[in-house]
Amino acid sequence: MILFVSDDGSYFAFTDADECLYRLVGCFGDIMKTLIFGYQIGASMPRDVQPFAAADGFADR
Repeated sequence: MILFVSDDGSYFAFTDADECLYRLVGCFGDIMKTLIFGYQIGASMPRDVQPFAAADGFADR
């Protein structure tokens, strides 16, 4: 699992097992409890959504 933090402070998790991206809601402490204890994190984001758009130009590379 990889945890991402966007420029606006939103949290996302990419899970290797299903290769899906999930938006995580709440404060950092609550998100860590959810991930560490293995609680369900909800539905994955649609694959056509790009939460890290090319504002910095890196998404194009």
